[in-house]
Amino acid sequence: MVKNILLTSLVALATSLHAGTSAPSSKNVISPTVDPQANVIFTGFETRDNSWYSHLGYMNDLDGDLSTGGLFVRAFGGYGQYDYVGGTDGSITGSLFDADAGLGYRYLINNFVIGAYAGVHVRDRDLDGFDANASESTDWGARFSLDVTGRVGNIYVSAIGQYSTVEESVWSRFRTGYVFGKLTIGPEYVYMRDAQFEENRFGGFVQYQACSSFAIIGTFGHADYSFRRGTNNDDSSLYGGIAAVFTF
Repeated sequence: MVKNILLTSLVALATSLHAGTSAPSSKNVISPTVDPQANVIFTGFETRDNSWYSHLGYMNDLDGDLSTGGLFVRAFGGYGQYDYVGGTDGSITGSLFDADAGLGYRYLINNFVIGAYAGVHVRDRDLDGFDANASESTDWGARFSLDVTGRVGNIYVSAIGQYSTVEESVWSRFRTGYVFGKLTIGPEYVYMRDAQFEENRFGGFVQYQACSSFAIIGTFGHADYSFRRGTNNDDSSLYGGIAAVFTF
C-alpha cells in the first residue's frame, strides 16, 4: 500500500500532491524495494469551454530510491490557450507557456508523504489583440509548493498548494476519496488565480493504479471563472482532464 501512496503523492506533487503513534526518520525505508526506482515522468491535459492546458514534467530522487524520503530535483513545462471577451476587437485569444525547475524534499511519516518544493519559474503570455486590462509579457520569478498525501484505512486524502511570485499566481487542490482495490474515487476542489483571472472548480476524480509504477487519473466537474478580476466578465462551464504518472 505504501508504494501506491508514494506514487499517488507524486501525482499531487506534479501538477502539476494515516496518522500513527510514531514518525520514522525520513531516511528510513518504508517498504522493501528490490529494484529501487528514482525517476518520475508525469503528464496531463485538461480543458473547459474556451480553454485548454497540457503539461509534461520529470522528477529525480537524489537518493536513488523513491521509497525513502529526501531531496529531489524537478523540471516542469506546460502550454495552453484561452479565449475571453474583451479588448478592442471584442474577443481575445491568449496563449500561455509555463515552466519551472528546482529542488524539493519529501518526508515520509507512516502512511503519509509530505513534499515541499522551490524553483525558478518563467511564464510567457501572448495575446492576439489589444486589451488595456491585460498584458503580454515574459516574467521570471520563484515558485513554491507544499503537498500532503496519504491514507487512513481506505480513505484517501490529498492537499496541495502552489504559489509563484510571477503575477502572484496561486494553484491549490484538495481531494478525498475511497479506495476500491486499484480504483480511487472521490470529490475534488481546485482554486487558481493570477493577476488576470480567477477560477473555482468543483468536481470529482477517478484514479486507476494499474501497477506500482503507473497510475492514470481522470477528472470531471463544473468551473466558475472570470477574467480581469473585479469586472463582470464572469462565466462557467464543465471541465475535464486526464493525467498519468510513471516511475522507473
